[in-house]
Amino acid sequence: MSKFLDIALEHAARGWYVFPLKPRDKYPVISKKDGGNGYKDATLDVEQIKAWWAKYPNANVGIACGASNLFVVDCDHGLATYEEFVAWRERNAIPLTYTVRTGRRTSYAVQMIFSGALETNAKWELGGCSGEIRSIGGLIMSVGNIHPDTGEVYELLLDAPLAPRPAVFEQAVQRAKVERPAAPGEPLPMLASGDGRHPLMMVKLGKAYAAGFSEQEAVAMLLALSDERFSDPVSLEEIEQTVASCYAKWAAPEIAPEVTLGKPSTQPEAAPLPERKRPVYPISVWDGTVAGEFAKLCAHDNNIPRKFFVEAWLTILGAVVGDRLISAAIAVAEALL
Repeated sequence: MSKFLDIALEHAARGWYVFPLKPRDKYPVISKKDGGNGYKDATLDVEQIKAWWAKYPNANVGIACGASNLFVVDCDHGLATYEEFVAWRERNAIPLTYTVRTGRRTSYAVQMIFSGALETNAKWELGGCSGEIRSIGGLIMSVGNIHPDTGEVYELLLDAPLAPRPAVFEQAVQRAKVERPAAPGEPLPMLASGDGRHPLMMVKLGKAYAAGFSEQEAVAMLLALSDERFSDPVSLEEIEQTVASCYAKWAAPEIAPEVTLGKPSTQPEAAPLPERKRPVYPISVWDGTVAGEFAKLCAHDNNIPRKFFVEAWLTILGAVVGDRLISAAIAVAEALL
């Protein structure tokens, strides 16, 4: 039995829809001119999978992300070792999930597979690392496949249950959409509801507030933005509510004026008290006392000054006496009540 058939059957058993790719390649064996449909041909049918790999025993195994409900994060750049990967993942609160080291060897590239397909196949950047996301409309290769450029095998790093799609990568994708500058002459893409409209509006509104726009000017700016960029424009009422809410949150707090009760005092300011220095006693004054004897015993045969132990003794004594005085005061108060 072909090892690639084993891989295909194992993936299918996980509920991942598979289809054959050319050996050491990422393209489907059956092209469109041959009647194929690429990742749309992917299946869980065991008999069909066996038939494919009987005919193409060395075919790499492709996985259709959308049909398999997968959200796959390829981290291609920014890491050099497994330890760096773990530190980066923990630093960004990325949950443990099924993880593979890909065949790319120009860096320590990993592939994290999450559940929860999303209509996006986009680039992302996060905490010094970057890569691509594959989900609905995308395909991946996983454990056991051979990378087309390096000939290296995809290796399993962590066989864990699929974690839900992390919001941190959705946010990274939306930031990339908002912040990517258009090329000269390139029309800006229209954004549909849920496809980065809110982040774009907030970025523009924040800049308008910082530039001193009034609320009316900010509303007019967002209305023009909505008509120009959004396939489903935002209503005037929603924009006005958003602007009013943000401006109220961002406004600097008012400083209450200082209030003086009664008539201003005509008395001259009191003269400052003279500065008094704490008297310094020679250590000999404690000779013959309990504190002095305690200090002699503790300082014997070491280089710690006796003064240190005298101060420690006095501190302990003060704490004990103070505690007893407080207890006595409480007892008196209770007796008077």
